[in-house]
Amino acid sequence: MTERYLNEHQIGYQEINIDQNPESANYLREKGYKSVPIVFREDAQPIIGFQPAALRKLVG
Repeated sequence: MTERYLNEHQIGYQEINIDQNPESANYLREKGYKSVPIVFREDAQPIIGFQPAALRKLVG
């Protein structure tokens, strides 16, 4: 749902599939994250899971 929302609102993103990239999965575990998706943005707190209200803030 998060990916669909980002696409529908033409918000660019880089997808990292943790099943295909074990280093990324390890990094997230080390940082204490326990679920995906996680949307990282340099100037904001990460958005964990599908949070429409938080994603709306990315649209501006």
